[in-house]
Amino acid sequence: MNTGYPCANILNCWYELIDIVAYLKEEYTEEEMGKFLSRDSRINIILKTIDKNKQS
Repeated sequence: MNTGYPCANILNCWYELIDIVAYLKEEYTEEEMGKFLSRDSRINIILKTIDKNKQS
């Protein structure tokens, strides 16, 4: 799914190479960062979907 925002895991992938927090603050508003940094991980989405289907 392409939301136009970086992957929610961006902090884990880039922290050793650049000051990723500073970069994100320059490029995105706090509201925008909240949208992609607080997203569920793929595994959580999969587990929620499985639970939802079990209940149906």
